[in-house]
Amino acid sequence: MMKVTSYLGELSILFSALFLSFGTVFSKLINNTSNVHSLEISFVRFLVGFCIMAPYMIIMRKSLKPVRMKYILARSLLNTFSIILFFLGIQYTNVTKANMLNMTSPVFVFFMAPFLNKEKQRFSGILYLILVMSGAYLVINPDFHSIQMGDILALLSGVVAGVSTSALREARKYDDTSIILFYLYAFATIISLIMCIPVFAIPSFKILVLMILSGVFGVLGQLTMSWGFSQVDACMGSVISASRILFSGIMGILIFADPLNLKIVIGGTLILTALLGVSGILKKH
Repeated sequence: MMKVTSYLGELSILFSALFLSFGTVFSKLINNTSNVHSLEISFVRFLVGFCIMAPYMIIMRKSLKPVRMKYILARSLLNTFSIILFFLGIQYTNVTKANMLNMTSPVFVFFMAPFLNKEKQRFSGILYLILVMSGAYLVINPDFHSIQMGDILALLSGVVAGVSTSALREARKYDDTSIILFYLYAFATIISLIMCIPVFAIPSFKILVLMILSGVFGVLGQLTMSWGFSQVDACMGSVISASRILFSGIMGILIFADPLNLKIVIGGTLILTALLGVSGILKKH
């Protein structure tokens, strides 16, 4: 039974990577075919999440009273701005690069652990940080005459996501996933609504459907990832979740004809190597 549960957990994380990749594809389709801003796409994504979590909390009669609100609040705010930065990154760069740069977040979790989670720092953390930043540099490929803002925003989303995950690790010590997700989507919906008001545009029916699909796949990605990580060890989960780089890369090339040159391949390989190092899988082989 334990083997079956572990297998289902691994499969769940694999599907979460696929769902999150689809979510970014729908977002990019919206950017390419309408004047709807990424802030509005982010708002719809958070609203979809809240519309799923609120009835769940009521039906399951879950308590809305958190044990440690400060950690939930920190997680909510950081995750909100991480996702907003990520969707802004997708708007101004391509799907492949945005996902590669966003997936640097586990390295920042590893590096920030001594400061935010009171865990002992290891020298390897600095090495992984250097490795991932070198990979990010190659992916961004700056010419110093003009900076690709989308690449910078996507990388910043990875940094903020790393700090957000550290806050999540603290929140989970006191509160379960459902109440953390409920408040995350509640706060994020309000914040993103306020931010998108200046750029709000009434979407066509087709674009609205794409926005809802982006939100649904994003929420499915979060839920399957949360459940999957509860069934497998963090090492294996981190390795499987890194498959989002592959999924998004394939989708970006096939759907949007994203450019793929040697620097991006080498940069993606360095980022993936750093992720494998952080997961601990390299020590086992």
